[in-house]
Amino acid sequence: QSDDVVRSMRNFVDGFVAREMRGPKGSTASIVFNLFVDRGAEVICAAAAVDPLATVSYVALNVTQPLLADARCAELEARCRDLLQGIEELPQSVRQVLQSLAEAASVGGDGSLGLDQTRAHEGSDAAVVCS
Repeated sequence: QSDDVVRSMRNFVDGFVAREMRGPKGSTASIVFNLFVDRGAEVICAAAAVDPLATVSYVALNVTQPLLADARCAELEARCRDLLQGIEELPQSVRQVLQSLAEAASVGGDGSLGLDQTRAHEGSDAAVVCS
């Protein structure tokens, strides 16, 4: 399944490059970068979660490097660097958030359990009740 997620990211990037980065240079590099992030955030994050190095490599090679080659701009360079760093660090960031949530759920401020999990009587869904 992870191959499917990375393949979806590559398909998105390839399609984006073909539609938005080839041909006439009517859009500025900054606008193209914004479009890329807006349209691709979900697929990029999914791919970064399963293979951050492959995702960073593919995005850098096909999107950020060509954009920076066309428009040398310190602000755009910083935004591209931040995007690639965010992709690379995504799995660790998610682990940290989940660990914090798990710790908060296991012990409340008063030393008691922070969450009580009970089975709902009127259905098969589990209800989570905060104490």
